[in-house]
Amino acid sequence: MEAMKCIGTFEENRIVVELFSIDNDLVSYFRNLKGYSKKSDNTFTFANTVDTVEALMDKDIRIQGMHKNKLPKIKFSAPFNKVMYPFQKKGVLKMFKFKKKVLLADDMGLGKTIQTIAFLSTRKKHLPVLVMCPATLKWNWYDEFQKWWPKEISIHIMSGTKREAIPNVEVVIVNYDILHKRMSDIMAIEYSTVVLDECHYIKNIKAKRTKAAMFISKRIKNILALSGTPIENRPVEFFNVLNLLSPQKFPKLFPYAVRYCAAKRTRFGWDMSGSSHTLELNKILLDSLMIRRTKENVLKELPDKVISVVSMDVDNRNEYNEAEEDLVQWLMQESPEKAMKASKVEQLAKYNYLLQLSAQGKMNNVFNWVDDFLETGNKLVLFAHNKFVIQALYERYKEKAVKIDGSVSMNKRKEAVHSFQNNENVKLFIGNLKAAGVGITLTAANYVGILQFPFVPALVRQAIDRVHRITQNKKGFVYYFVAKNTMEEDILKILDNKIKILTQILDGKQVDVNDLVTELMKSLTERIRL
Repeated sequence: MEAMKCIGTFEENRIVVELFSIDNDLVSYFRNLKGYSKKSDNTFTFANTVDTVEALMDKDIRIQGMHKNKLPKIKFSAPFNKVMYPFQKKGVLKMFKFKKKVLLADDMGLGKTIQTIAFLSTRKKHLPVLVMCPATLKWNWYDEFQKWWPKEISIHIMSGTKREAIPNVEVVIVNYDILHKRMSDIMAIEYSTVVLDECHYIKNIKAKRTKAAMFISKRIKNILALSGTPIENRPVEFFNVLNLLSPQKFPKLFPYAVRYCAAKRTRFGWDMSGSSHTLELNKILLDSLMIRRTKENVLKELPDKVISVVSMDVDNRNEYNEAEEDLVQWLMQESPEKAMKASKVEQLAKYNYLLQLSAQGKMNNVFNWVDDFLETGNKLVLFAHNKFVIQALYERYKEKAVKIDGSVSMNKRKEAVHSFQNNENVKLFIGNLKAAGVGITLTAANYVGILQFPFVPALVRQAIDRVHRITQNKKGFVYYFVAKNTMEEDILKILDNKIKILTQILDGKQVDVNDLVTELMKSLTERIRL
């Protein structure tokens, strides 16, 4: 049947704007709306508020999703067929529907990485792949490819600025900041697909990384852009990405800014920081290239806790390695049995020193991760153990953060909790594992990050209990920030391959962690010897 046109007449400025076409399936819905007039057999004009048009558009999107958007049928192989949620599988199918150019814009925590890897794994022609991402996420992509790819896969992580040939591999991972310095090395390979993770990183067209990313991506057939930042918050930051994905629809910045960024001339030039006609923009994107699901959309499919490990490199690698080697030498000289008999104070001092170094080394990457998180507009609870970590976080984010540690009085703690719970401008709660654990309600947050796992098993248990209490009445997203190739990994490996025992604790089951000291010694010694 021929589609009908819907024309929205905005009272505020009396400008008639043609928004979208609709199916005859919607006629009955029209009948229940107020404030329309039927001008002809195939045109309705709405003369009341914008809300009416928005309601109609929302209905149209949902009905088109049911009747028009037929998805291809793909058989998911192991492990994806068992581990992916239905909405994630649907996301992969939509990626096939949009073919070569896709913006995957699911909320943070909904699994954009596994959907991307699942999509890439279905066709050999998707390889080789170039993954561009923030430096904080390079190891995360490496780990996820190794974890989920159905077979063995060759991966190269680019680092530094030294020119060197990239080996013949299936996946190349590079951070945005070194793109412009390694252009010739990158361009020497003919990639089939490029993944732009946290694609808002290329929002500034004048930045070297943006120019490099755009230049490289325009020469690659398949483009997958990923971002959890809602596009309607600041549409101008997505123009470069949309221009990459659909230059026909989004050829020039200025008309895009006038239409969707509420662009206005000021005495300092054009201000494009606003937003306008966001429903129209979303409709265009959802129909042609964007996949977007919020937590609320898929709530029923999610488990109570979605747990992720975020691997991060350290920038004090030499200092850390020397300290770790000293510890291993001490263990080997004393033998594990004698070391176990050493004073508890001496043992904890040696292990805690390593944990302090690993925490110091990953702080810059933690800052970058939190910066990206705050772009989503969500609230976040961060737990740490050492005072210097808590203070460093608070100093960086004190304009939008509160903290509770041993130095904060009971009255100030109540004020901090109240502010986090009720003030929309306060996005971060930074807490000590001990001090922030008693009598505190932080239900304003869905997201919790644990920056440090202290060596003392009781504190590890307490940290996870805190997370359980915070998110017990709703879906929670939990992130463990782990310094790559440090004792932090050894601790999590002992806790049953990083995740399993932690989940058991969250579920209230008993876990024996009394032999953590012995296991940690063995794990640390074996890793160094390798």
